[in-house]
Amino acid sequence: MIGVDETAGAAEAVAVLCDGVDLLLDSDLTLLCREELLELTRALERQTRRLAAVDHQLVAELENRNVAGDLACRDTATVLHQLLNVSPGEAKARVQAARDLGPRHGLTGEHLSPVFGAVAAAARAGTLSAGHVRVITATIEALPAELDASFGTELQACLVEHAAHLDPTALNRAARRLLARLERNGRGLLPA
Repeated sequence: MIGVDETAGAAEAVAVLCDGVDLLLDSDLTLLCREELLELTRALERQTRRLAAVDHQLVAELENRNVAGDLACRDTATVLHQLLNVSPGEAKARVQAARDLGPRHGLTGEHLSPVFGAVAAAARAGTLSAGHVRVITATIEALPAELDASFGTELQACLVEHAAHLDPTALNRAARRLLARLERNGRGLLPA
C-alpha cells in the first residue's frame, strides 16, 4: 500500500519533472557549443529511456490493483488506450513491457524479480531503448525451453552488454547469430 509520504513524493517528482522540461523548452540551445549540445542530447536520451522504466512500474501497479476491472474495462491495455489516447497496439506493448520488466508479486504477495531482470536493470539505468528491449525479449522468448533453462540468463546478459554499442537493428542481427549458434551446438555463447 502506498502511504501519504510516497504519494506526496511521487506528485512532487512529477512536478519537478514538469519544471525541468519547462526549463529545457525555454533554454536557448544556440548558446551551447557542439560538445555541450551532444552531451545534452545524450543526457536527455538517457532520462527519456529511464522514464520507460517508470512507466513499467505504473502499468504494473495498474495491473496489480485490477484498475481495469474497477473501471469496467476489458484489460489494462484498454485503460491505457482510453486514458492516454494511445493506439491499442502501443497500449498492449506497454502492458507487455510492464509484465516483462516491471515489479511482480507472488501469490502470497512476496516481491519477485522482473521476468527479464538484466533488461529491466539496464532499462532503469537508461542504457536501453524500447527497440533494444523488444529485440532482447523477443530473442529470449524465441529460445526453446531447454536452451532457455541452460542459456537464457547468459544470452540476456550478453545482449544487454551488446546493446550498449549497437543500435536495435544491429543488435537484432547479432541476436539472430547468437540464437542460431545456440540452437546449432547448444554449448553456450562463449567459445570453449
